[in-house]
Amino acid sequence: MKALLVVTALLAAACGPTGSTAAVFKLVNAGEGPDLMTHISDTPSSRWVYLVDGSDGQPATAAETYSLGTIQLPDGPLVERYITDLQIIFQEQTPDGRYYWGSSDGDILKKPIVELSYPLRLNRTWTTGNDNYPDWYQYSVDGVETVETPAGTYQAVRLLQFNSRAGNSVTRWYVENVGMVARQAFDARNQLVKTTLLSFTEELP
Repeated sequence: MKALLVVTALLAAACGPTGSTAAVFKLVNAGEGPDLMTHISDTPSSRWVYLVDGSDGQPATAAETYSLGTIQLPDGPLVERYITDLQIIFQEQTPDGRYYWGSSDGDILKKPIVELSYPLRLNRTWTTGNDNYPDWYQYSVDGVETVETPAGTYQAVRLLQFNSRAGNSVTRWYVENVGMVARQAFDARNQLVKTTLLSFTEELP
């Protein structure tokens, strides 16, 4: 089963390992209106199954991500572990946002990348990167819309991510206390790949 990564391995960063400050982070616009999202499920044993459907004629594949609880990074914070068929991903969630610390097959960052800057509000925008490319990734909350998936119909927050170095973009849809319910991006062959949530289960304590 081909794995879908909850996040994409982004980039290495420098500086001290303590705290939850990003390698380079700038809140460009705090956004307006009510808080749309402040949390993604981080309950151990939570499981997300997605349908990954490319437009190149290949059959759709199911991809699973599983939460395995927390682990202490060396000289770093307590982070959540997300298991896929390819790797283990290390993330941290605080009231201020969701942070990417690295993966089992890549570098463990000394300071994390900001994937989500809480609270998500309409037109909230931020940049994150490293010292050489501080605005490598540019994020913006673009709206709220109804998203239909095999797992159900959601009112989801639409988040745009632009990679300023590669010149490509990814659109994701998030739901409070669930996580990503849909994703659209173009692959290396410029084929649109759509990802939708097949199921989400959360084992409550």
